[in-house]
Amino acid sequence: MALILCTDDSPTSRALIRSIIESQSDHVIIEAGTADEAMRCFEDRRDSGLPDLVLMDYSMPGGSGLEAIRSLKSRPATA
Repeated sequence: MALILCTDDSPTSRALIRSIIESQSDHVIIEAGTADEAMRCFEDRRDSGLPDLVLMDYSMPGGSGLEAIRSLKSRPATA
C-alpha cells in the first residue's frame, strides 16, 4: 500500500484522481489544495512515513507546483 500526496487547486480534479486511484488499489491518498499545503502535509508526515508518490499540479494560485517539487527533492531521503 502506497501513500500518495495529491496536490491540485481544483477540488474536482483531486476528487477525480482520488476516485481513479481508489478504484484500482488500496493506496492511501492525502489531498492538498495549494503548494504550501502540500509542503505542510509532507513535513507533517516526516516522522510517520513520507509519501511514496507526489502528484503536483504545475500551476496553482499562491505557489508553483514546480517550485514545491524542487524544494521537496532537495530534502534528505526524498527521491
